[in-house]
Amino acid sequence: MPALVLEKVSHRYDRDPVVREVSFSVDPGEIACLLGPSGCGKTTLLRLAAGLERLQSGRVHVGGRLLAEGGQARQTPPEARGVGFMFQDYALFPHLTVRENVGFGLPRSDRSRHARVLQALRETGLADLAERYPHTLSGGQQQRIALLRALAPRPGIMLLDEPFSGLDEHLRQQIRLETLSLLRGSDTTTLMVSHDLEEAMILADRILVLEGGRVLQNASPTEIYERPGEPYVTRLFGPVNEFAGEVRAGKVETPLGTVAAGAFEDGCPVLVLVRASDLRVLGNGEDPGGSVAGRVRSIQPLGPTAEIALMVGEGAAQREIRLRTAGIGRPRVMSELRLAVREGCAFVYPREAEKAR
Repeated sequence: MPALVLEKVSHRYDRDPVVREVSFSVDPGEIACLLGPSGCGKTTLLRLAAGLERLQSGRVHVGGRLLAEGGQARQTPPEARGVGFMFQDYALFPHLTVRENVGFGLPRSDRSRHARVLQALRETGLADLAERYPHTLSGGQQQRIALLRALAPRPGIMLLDEPFSGLDEHLRQQIRLETLSLLRGSDTTTLMVSHDLEEAMILADRILVLEGGRVLQNASPTEIYERPGEPYVTRLFGPVNEFAGEVRAGKVETPLGTVAAGAFEDGCPVLVLVRASDLRVLGNGEDPGGSVAGRVRSIQPLGPTAEIALMVGEGAAQREIRLRTAGIGRPRVMSELRLAVREGCAFVYPREAEKAR
């Protein structure tokens, strides 16, 4: 039985719809991530699951119990849902010590309350902070305290709203791995919100890509990367080369060569997307067929990688192609490189579907 189910959930603020007929479930022990840009509806979905927003349409189930139904009187309050919520700004109580913050959600009648709090602090290396106040802590320490506070009552579901957005890049990498270890160690079912693709790929068992209040794809990180179901999902992974074409004899001609059209019928107008990172530079004497020559127009170093703009084709058919690569040295502007699309990395979509969105 799924730990959390949202069924045909829709929501609007004033007249503006922010969530449109969204349905998904999260299995016990699973970490799922709602991924998308600001305004796509992901935080609203989290708040609806927690009961912080009144459900207007649809149903919310936790642990097999119907907790909220749109348009009905059934709206279980947040404190009765068995759900932990960690806010983006952590929302620690400034007048309480670290120990008191972590133990805030535990019943005062629980005799093991004090011992449980200290044990949680010891296990995360934070025992020395027990009597300090939130304003004396670093951002990373505040994040960990907020997470421990939400986990202390052992909720059936953990909801995380952009849990690492307030941290600098170096600290973010460290803290999210510690958070993952803590969630896995407690076998906590988790639904988190993020706009950071890398974060979602590292932490989540399953990613739900949202755009315009709808779920575009619900799949594992591997499937999201290898089989993106929409042009929008393909574009999440960085710069993309895009070509319009028509299917002829099961194939599409592009400036990067001929690609297989899959199940599309002849004459169907399609959009072909090739990520800049899915182009490879051929070595001297290497030509597997289907490669094209490109002349380097500009080079933008990006630390361990570089983004290279090349011109391919001739005359009116000439096109700029973007390549993101590492390990080929520093080619000179106007030098020639030979390119090929990595196998299985040209994604073909119906052009009309893109226009309709």
